[in-house]
Amino acid sequence: MSSTTTLACHEVAAKLSQQPVEASDLAQIADRNGTAPAGGGGVAARALFGLLYAIVFVLGVSGNGLVCAVVLRRRAMRTVTNLLVANLALSDILLCALAVPFTPLYLFLRRWPFGAALCRLVPFAQGVSVYVSSLTLTAIAVHRLRAVVHPLRRRLLRPRSCAVLCAALWAASALLTLPYAAFVRLVVSAADGRAFCEELWPSEHGRQLFGALTAAVQFLLPLAVVGGCYARVARRLRRRSRRARRTQLMLLAMVLAFALAWLPLNVCNLLADFHAASVAWPLGDALFCAAHAAAMSSTCYNPLLYAWFNDNFRRQFVRPPSAAEQTVLETLRSDRPHDRDLGSTSKFPGSNLSLGKRFCWIPSQRGSYVTANGQ
Repeated sequence: MSSTTTLACHEVAAKLSQQPVEASDLAQIADRNGTAPAGGGGVAARALFGLLYAIVFVLGVSGNGLVCAVVLRRRAMRTVTNLLVANLALSDILLCALAVPFTPLYLFLRRWPFGAALCRLVPFAQGVSVYVSSLTLTAIAVHRLRAVVHPLRRRLLRPRSCAVLCAALWAASALLTLPYAAFVRLVVSAADGRAFCEELWPSEHGRQLFGALTAAVQFLLPLAVVGGCYARVARRLRRRSRRARRTQLMLLAMVLAFALAWLPLNVCNLLADFHAASVAWPLGDALFCAAHAAAMSSTCYNPLLYAWFNDNFRRQFVRPPSAAEQTVLETLRSDRPHDRDLGSTSKFPGSNLSLGKRFCWIPSQRGSYVTANGQ
């Protein structure tokens, strides 16, 4: 969603008034973006990225679907932490369904063939899903910090109120994404009639301000909160059992995995907003695609950690409990001061903290165009 070829204010105004913009550099932009027939290297790169995205899609949808199924089918598993994890998995499924197929297809096709309705819906839904991920991760971190540091205090959340919180996170995410959704339009090239799904901001300053705020709210602020909370948890667990030390290492590993997965895409997006020339070069698309694929791979981490690194989660999936076991689990759950989560080795399901520049969109493909249908 970042704009590699940034339009000046008068160009945006011309588009909004349905006036064609000068197309002197359209051919150059098309050649740079690969509109011309791709050579062998281009075909090989697209095949490689296509395979990577296919793997991410299959693992992300199936793995997060597994997390949702295990949490929701077992009443004893419907604790505050687990409901938040299921909410996180649901947002990852939405991200896989929208960002994983549509963004690379738009990049590879060099046009938007899906119509005006999806042009507005897909980027908006991407934005909502990544905001839900970051806000949910923040909520999980705060909840786990309170459970570890103040285990005897009265719980702020219970399963019923947690469901309300999850709904509020989705609503807040939609509100945070609305300013962006208002400026996404289907535009048509004045030179060759190709359609593009692009951001049309009334001013360059507004676009840059929104990009900076997006990076802060979706990435930097949640990272600071999550990192700070888990640093305190790690210090508290420092002198406890070997299993607790294992959890401590897992927290560190997950924070690092999140940072490494999303940092490249954030750098690309901020450069595209504030220094477009730095990404407008022949390898710019390849670098963006690699950064985007790395970020999308974060949707695969949580299911793998829960399914393979957590004995409790695996047992719940493989063997449903008997009626007697269900009664015992319910009793234990009601007696404990804090709910149990999916396992002591997975207290930071945090490799999904999501920020794509304007929510996993791609560098602008636009050259000269007018808005479609007068919009």
